[in-house]
Amino acid sequence: MKQIKLLILITFYLTNCKTKPPAEVLKDYEVESINKTGTEGTVTFKVWCYGKSSDEAILKAKYSAVHAVLFRGIPGSNFESPMIADSKIQDKKKDYFDNFFATNGKYINFVTLSNDGSIGVGDRLKVGKQYKVATIVQVNHVQLRKEMENNGIIRKFGY
Repeated sequence: MKQIKLLILITFYLTNCKTKPPAEVLKDYEVESINKTGTEGTVTFKVWCYGKSSDEAILKAKYSAVHAVLFRGIPGSNFESPMIADSKIQDKKKDYFDNFFATNGKYINFVTLSNDGSIGVGDRLKVGKQYKVATIVQVNHVQLRKEMENNGIIRKFGY
């Protein structure tokens, strides 16, 4: 009986982990403001991410870019303050953010790679057994804000 419970618990854990980004993806990154303008309603900046390969680091850039706009802000830009001021909102709305940041979750609708995956000179570094890669991203902060407002994460302007 204990083995069956353990098997069910392990299966549950593994199926849930596959749909969520690794926790380190949303913590282990750096952002850098750049003097580049994008489409109106977007913010363009550089995200440095780590990965076992350059491709893995580039994939993590999309998660990290949206996470930065929402929870960290982009120093040296017009978006220095994070969109979400409540630091505990991720815990309060855990189900929402787990789904939002799941593999191919809603977050993907708000971010594009501005450099189409091509890495500039000096933007790919070997750090131990990992690569640290910089990717230029563009986040649609207007639509992202509407998403957060419509789901009760932040208050609408004027309310």
